Amino acid sequence: MLALQLIAFAFLAVSAALMFGPQLVVYGVHGARRMARDGQFQFVGGCFSSLTILIFAAPHFGAAFQSGGSAITLAMVDLLTMSFSPV
Repeated sequence: MLALQLIAFAFLAVSAALMFGPQLVVYGVHGARRMARDGQFQFVGGCFSSLTILIFAAPHFGAAFQSGGSAITLAMVDLLTMSFSPV
């Protein structure tokens, strides 16, 4: 699992470098200020940040659901099947 996480992080770093790198190299600090104000770069940067957090947190999500007991399993089954029973 660690190897897959490292591969995912390497691909994410390469894609971020290809997205932000050329403009930073050409325009320098002025380009970085302009990218910080541009909505498209903010969106892509937010996606990269979310994926980075997901890469490191994903293995822990499975352990949290497996050790939660029957109540969490029942809630997950209800959410996945969208069949809510009246209480």
